[in-house]
Parts: sequence; structure tokens; C-alpha cells
Amino acid sequence: MRSAAFDPFAPASPRWGRARHPARGRDGGSPRILVFGNESAGGRGAGSPSALVRALAAGFPGAGVLAVADAPQRVSSPLPARVEFVGLPGGPGSSLPGSPTFRLLLRRSLLQSTFRSFAPDLLVVDHDVLGHGGELSSLLREARRRGTRTLLVLRDVIGAPQALLRDWGHAEARWALREGYDHILVLGTREVFDPTVEYPFLSGLSGLSGSTERLSFGGYLAPPEMEAAASGRHGLRSEQRRVLVLDDESDDGALLELVLAAHGTRTPGWETVLVGRSREGCGPARRWTLERDGLLAGVTLLDSDEPLSACLSTCDAVVSGAGYNVVAEIVRAARPAVLVPRLDPRREEEIRATRLAHLGLARSVFGSNPTELRSVIERALNHPPPIDGIPCTEGSARLCRVAGDLLSSPFHPVRVPYHHPVS
Repeated sequence: MRSAAFDPFAPASPRWGRARHPARGRDGGSPRILVFGNESAGGRGAGSPSALVRALAAGFPGAGVLAVADAPQRVSSPLPARVEFVGLPGGPGSSLPGSPTFRLLLRRSLLQSTFRSFAPDLLVVDHDVLGHGGELSSLLREARRRGTRTLLVLRDVIGAPQALLRDWGHAEARWALREGYDHILVLGTREVFDPTVEYPFLSGLSGLSGSTERLSFGGYLAPPEMEAAASGRHGLRSEQRRVLVLDDESDDGALLELVLAAHGTRTPGWETVLVGRSREGCGPARRWTLERDGLLAGVTLLDSDEPLSACLSTCDAVVSGAGYNVVAEIVRAARPAVLVPRLDPRREEEIRATRLAHLGLARSVFGSNPTELRSVIERALNHPPPIDGIPCTEGSARLCRVAGDLLSSPFHPVRVPYHHPVS
């Protein structure tokens, strides 16, 4: 039974949307929030706290936040105060000895013991309904029995409809969407992508279609304000227009090669600044090779730990992949964007880039034609998108608003049958 006070559509409070009510745990003390998601301790750089974890930590100053994600994680930047990280072994690509069944059972056991020991007041699941191999199935049922509030946070685009039907169309996933979560928050906007329309099997779920209480849209999740980075141009004083190039953490160097090829066709009318984030794309060894071969002439390299908001605040256009985190920050910065999406192994980036281009919010390049990329960059610089068409970026405020209302609503344990997952 849900509290009548739960209102995810009420106006959000400013500055990360701090909870309207003083959030308390069920024991009257500070609330405990458990965040599960294989990107929950990630973010733009490997090991840096994700925007979701940072938003919750800032929105609930007295809360304890425990982030659970795949291990290993290279924590290259400090976690926020009152945030700790638990790494789960045996995820996809794990080298841990043993069968896949053994690794999955190990993860389930660690998740269960972490949940019982931490005793969270709110369980937040980042993007993946049931986790790897259905590892969250038993955890969600235990949360219902204990009266722990549950929140599923989805990105704007989840994937190709047929692939999602295969992954989320089975009975246990449907139970989780209908009954396992108190609320589903989409960190995107209907104008860009509406999952209840694009994924027909979602719209048919009880309580999801036609019920504004079960699902809401929060806008894109990005830092609350641009950092005061406009105080300098990182040592660059050129009056030329600046194009920022962001290679992805998992990029194999393809975007960098494409940009360098476009840059080298003839002297461009802009300054190219590359923020290298992948070891293959622009790691030390790769950078040395490019410099030796003279391929970085006219290209400025910035360290990967440079705040993205600082880089965006001083550029005239940006070239990037179409992953959620970087798109959210580009949208927040209101910079003309040229998106070069990865087309595999999932179609998420392709769909996102196509939708944003269709709405006139970005330009997209599919394939590896440097001449086309150069032409599209020139159009982006000369004809930026209108500012008034930029999607909402108040995802941080909405996330904390929904979490605060869940924490402040009464706890009602629910009788649910035990589930014995079959591996």
C-alpha cells in the first residue's frame, strides 16, 4: 500500500533536489541507501563516483550510501563523504576460477549478506532490473518482505526493443517491474524517448501504463551546475573556435583515428582539443606513437582527469560517442554536439544519437568517413541548435525528490512467495 503523500511530480527543491521531508531511517536514525548497478561506482572515469551516487549523497547529507557494483574498480577519485563501495566478483568477463554457476551463486550470496547486514531503508537499482543473471530476484523479494523501499532508475534509452524483450520479457522481470519496485524513474524525457511507447511489452504491464504514480520522467542526470571553469582556457589562448573531442573509456581508438583523419584532410578552421579517456584511444603509449608520427600537429591533448564540465564550458562544439553520461553533460552545457555512436554490441547509442538528431538537438555521424565528419563539425559550429529546445536536465533534483518521498512514506512489509532462481 502506497502513501498518499508520494508525489514524484511535485516541484523539485533546488540544489540537487534535497528531500522535502527530513529523511529518517525506519529506526529513527539517518537513512541508509543501498545503490546497486555496475556503473554505480563508475562514471566518466574508471572508479570515479557515478552521478547517481553523488546526487544521492549530496541530496541526503545525513544518509549513509553503500554502492555495490562489479569488481575490480580502480577508484581514481575519492568517494563522497558517507559513501562506501562494495565490489562484487564474478561479473561478465571475470577471470575468477570456477563455473559460471559458481560465480553467479557467489554474487547472489554476497549481495544477500550485504543487504541483510546494511539493512537499507531504500534500495536503488541502477538501470538493470534483475542484475546479472537474475541475481537481484531474491533480493527484491526480501526487500518487499522487510518493507524496504525500492526504486528502479532507468536511462533514457535501454536498448533495441527486440533485445530488451529477450532480456526483460520473462516472468520474473515482469514481476519485478509490476511489484518488485515501488517506483520507476526514467532519467530522460518523453520527447527524446518514451519507453512505454517504444517498448510495447512495458506499456502492457499493470501499474506501468496509464499510472503516473508508478513511472515518472526526471530529465537527464548531470552535475547541478557547471563548475567555475570558465576562468581560463586551460592554458590555451587562441581566438579560434574550439572543438572538444571526447573518446570513450571503452573506446578502441576508432573515434580518435576518425577525428585525426578529418583533421588532417586540410587545415581546419577550428582548434581541436582531445580529452583522452581510453588507454587504447589515447593512453601514454598511443600518445607517444601519434606524436612520433606527427599526427597530433594542431591537436591539443588534455588529461583524462580534467573535469568534463570545465572542458565543455570553454568549447564551441563537441565530438563524442553517444553514451548516456557524456550526452547528459553535453545537453546540460548546451553545446553543439556531433555524436559518433558505437553500433555494437548494443544499439543504445545508435538509438539515442538518432533521436537527438531527429529533434535537432545534435548531429550524428554513422560510419567512418572523415570528410563527412569534418563537414558535420563545420555545420555544428555555424548553426548551433536553439537553446529553448534543450531537454530537461533536472534529473538530480527529481531523483532526490522521489527518493525522499519513498523514505518518508510508511513502511509496509508485503507477503511475497520465496523464489528459488534456476541457474
